[in-house]
Amino acid sequence: MMQSHVKLLHASPGVVKMEMLKQVSEYVDKNREWIIGVLQNLVRIPSVVGEEQKIGEYIEKVLNEIGVHVERQNVEKDRFNVIARLKKPSTGKTLLFCGHMDTVPLSEGWTIDPFGGKIIDGKLYGLGASDMKGGLAAMIATLKTLNDLSIEPNGNVLFVSVVDEEAYSKGILKFLEKNIRADMAVLGEPHFYETLLGYKGKMLVELVVKGRASHGSTPEHGINAINDAAKIITSLDQLNFLRHEKLGQGSLCVLKIEGGYKKYSLTTPEKATIIISRHTVPGETKEKVINDFKQLINLINIRSQVEIKIKPPFYSPYVLSEEEEIVKALMRIYLKVTGRELKIDYGTSVSDANHLVVKGGIPTVVFGPSGGNQHAPNEYVLVDQVLTVSKIYTMLAIELLS
Repeated sequence: MMQSHVKLLHASPGVVKMEMLKQVSEYVDKNREWIIGVLQNLVRIPSVVGEEQKIGEYIEKVLNEIGVHVERQNVEKDRFNVIARLKKPSTGKTLLFCGHMDTVPLSEGWTIDPFGGKIIDGKLYGLGASDMKGGLAAMIATLKTLNDLSIEPNGNVLFVSVVDEEAYSKGILKFLEKNIRADMAVLGEPHFYETLLGYKGKMLVELVVKGRASHGSTPEHGINAINDAAKIITSLDQLNFLRHEKLGQGSLCVLKIEGGYKKYSLTTPEKATIIISRHTVPGETKEKVINDFKQLINLINIRSQVEIKIKPPFYSPYVLSEEEEIVKALMRIYLKVTGRELKIDYGTSVSDANHLVVKGGIPTVVFGPSGGNQHAPNEYVLVDQVLTVSKIYTMLAIELLS
């Protein structure tokens, strides 16, 4: 049943509206089964990265039923972002809620149906349940709560569910091309006991090792590119990484090596390729990373020529100030809703937040319902956290846009 129209009035900074919090909490609790049903449906729709069409259609359908303005943003064939707005654009501030629809591929070892949405002891199991369909469900519930209670923040509430976060972040990059100006954002990744205010950066480094072919019986007449590639790999521990006081130290991981014949032949391999994931901290630019590899290759004195390329995906590192308005508001509301202090932490890898902050210039907090076994068998999200997070998201919109 629709409640009375609520127009938000000015409130002193730092004051959490307790009467409004009570109203929001009661509404979310009354709609518990609806929220859980949405989450189960999200989990029951496979959405491995690259195959997000069906889940996008479902989210679009639910948002239309809620009654908010919905649009598609095409990214690639059969892949689109879903964008929703609570009301017509206003001149006030804009708060963006952002989440991704895609999951990693299904791994071996599941003992529970990965697409069943089964709940056991308060844990809802499924591929992507925690990363991050729980966050999507909480955000959708936030739009429903604001809309059904006829709460009109003095600003804009936007929601975008994007594709491709688990691969190249094509979805969020496409969204940022729309030139929609958001003043602040929430990314609903599974971090319930802490909010992340920064991430390392990441780049893919491709080393193309070029030797010289010869008959395999006389390898001394050629230059074996695989042998030289192996020397590079075994020397990588000689690289020095910068350290940041909040993000820690840069790192690398060899992801792939290939070379040699495609069809059997007794020929000295003339080419080998090494793919390296390089996580970076501030100061570790593309130019520095390339120069570090050049120096290492010169040091080990191999005979092959080596071409160094930086390939996508590329993410810049960032750190958000604890003094940002959205950070302070989230800390206050979390304390009022849960009775606990929200910790501040920093990510060891990357997410769409890197692009929101660095490319979009949007102060972004990373906070959402958590669980366990992300990117692993028997992934789950804690159901109660989904509802709690929805309350926090709703109050965040009310406070920041009042």
